[in-house]
Amino acid sequence: MPKYLSIADQIEQQILSHTLQPGTQLPTEKELMSQFHVSRQTIRNAFSCLLKKKLIYTVKGSGTFVFKSVFPPTNSKNIAVLITDADNYIFPYKSASINGVLTKHGYISNVFVTNNRIDYEENTIREILSTNYAGAIIEITKAVIPRCSKLIAELSQKLPVILIDGYYPDFPEIPYVSLDDRKGGYKATEYLIRHGHKKIFHVGKIDDLQGVLRYQGYVGALTDHGLAFSEDHVFWVTEPLYTNVPEGLMESLCQKIQQCTAVFFYNDDIAAKVVPALLQRGVKIPDDLSVMSYDNSLLSMHPLELSCISYPLNELGWVAAEHLLRRIDDPNFDATYIFEPEIVERSSVRRIADP
Repeated sequence: MPKYLSIADQIEQQILSHTLQPGTQLPTEKELMSQFHVSRQTIRNAFSCLLKKKLIYTVKGSGTFVFKSVFPPTNSKNIAVLITDADNYIFPYKSASINGVLTKHGYISNVFVTNNRIDYEENTIREILSTNYAGAIIEITKAVIPRCSKLIAELSQKLPVILIDGYYPDFPEIPYVSLDDRKGGYKATEYLIRHGHKKIFHVGKIDDLQGVLRYQGYVGALTDHGLAFSEDHVFWVTEPLYTNVPEGLMESLCQKIQQCTAVFFYNDDIAAKVVPALLQRGVKIPDDLSVMSYDNSLLSMHPLELSCISYPLNELGWVAAEHLLRRIDDPNFDATYIFEPEIVERSSVRRIADP
């Protein structure tokens, strides 16, 4: 083996084993010449190999440094895709757009479904860690609930990872692609306020980061517009209730909502469960109650015709996959991307007074 390749290999192993930490400055050419008893050209040839592998970078006038993100080399074309649901609501759009991009670039999408359970997610990550994958796309699972392990962090150190629909608060360094849910909650609530509504009910999801962020937007809009916040105007859904709201609880929820002139739902799926119950109780939309939802799924279009915040159904998966592939090529690529929320106006919101 040529001497420069042997030197490059030694430095590479130190980088991959984190003996040389990300961001560490390498010894100067003169120091390495003395250490390995070789010429300056040999050291430069070794650096050239490491530069091509994107293991190091140079800063003019400062020196040569280890890339801040370094992953072990792999020839794998397999990408792990963890999603919370495969068949329902807006989830098929995500997996289809991700798969389309990966296939186009010669990669294979290996889809795992967590059913929005933390234990399923962690078991899947263990499986991925034991297999040769080029990267992973993970739809966050109950991100506001603390983890019992640091498997996600371990995975992100082994291979490029992109999170979708938010981030894990304990691991903010992992890049993510999502809609700005705090701003989305704010815009949905402000839209109702600008249509004259002062008593606005919110049905949120408390075990979900998106739900918490949308709620924060709701509270922020009320505060900025000088409206009083009432705990009586908030109803929290958790995973079991999200699937099936008991009749007695539905009755209580409908009564609470009718005390307001408008309601903002966490998403179309919940709206599609509660709005029919309101209609059955004689509530007329938007004459008696204005409704604002979230996602702009098929559920918001028919038969309810709900005004809502639009979720980037196809674009989010496309961007996540494209950014993952760019991060595979360049570990230091800033892969985080946040979509701006947009309002889709339909017939479910009535203006009741001038703002």
